[in-house]
Amino acid sequence: MKLEIFGDSILKGVIYKDKKYLLSEDNKYNLLNNKGITVNNFSRMGATIEKGNSIINRKIENIEQGSTVLLEFGGNDCNYNWKEISDNPEIDIEPFTTPDKFINDYKNIIKNLKSKGFKVVVSNLIPISAKKYMNFITKGLNYNNILKWLGDIEHLYRWQEYYNTLVEKIAKDENCEILDLRSSFLKHNFENLICDDGIHPTQNGHNLIANSLLEFAAAEA
Repeated sequence: MKLEIFGDSILKGVIYKDKKYLLSEDNKYNLLNNKGITVNNFSRMGATIEKGNSIINRKIENIEQGSTVLLEFGGNDCNYNWKEISDNPEIDIEPFTTPDKFINDYKNIIKNLKSKGFKVVVSNLIPISAKKYMNFITKGLNYNNILKWLGDIEHLYRWQEYYNTLVEKIAKDENCEILDLRSSFLKHNFENLICDDGIHPTQNGHNLIANSLLEFAAAEA
C-alpha cells in the first residue's frame, strides 16, 4: 500500500511547546513503513484547501497509480484575521476560506484525484480548545474586542466544529472513507491532548493520531 498525505500542520506532526512550533517526536510514519506501507507526507503548516490544491497539482504526476490519498483540510480555512477583528469588532469579515468555496474546492480535488485512479480518504478535524485558543489569538490584541465580535468564547469551538461537519458531508457526498480522528480525541479528556495554542495536538495527541492511522492501515491491508 502507498499512502500519499496532503494536509496541514496536524498531520505534519507539529506541536506548540515553549512558545515555539516544533515537530513532534513522531514515528507514526516509520511505524507504517515497517508494516509495508510507503508514506509520502506533503502536509504543510498553515495549508488551506487552496494551498493544498496547489501542492496536489504539483505532486500528482509523480504519484503512483493505485495509491491511497489522505486529505486533511479545514482547520486553517475556518480561521480569521484576528488583528482586523481586534482593530474593528464591528467589521463584517469572511474566514480565510468561505464555506461555499471550501466545499467546492474540496469536492473538485476529490473528483480530480478519483478521475486519475486514486482512492481518496478524508480526515475529519480534531477538536480545538476554545479557551486556550482564545488566549492564544488575543496575545498583543484587544481581547474584549475579539470577544465582542465572537459573542462568546465557545463560538470558536462551534465554528471549527461546523467546518468539521462540512468535511464529513463532503466525504459522504463523494463516497470517501473518513479517517475519524475527531472521535478519537473526543473519547478522551481532549483538553489534555491539545497544546497551549488551543489547536495543535500534544505529543500524546499525536500518539493518538498514530494509533488511528495504524488501525486504518490494518483495515486497508
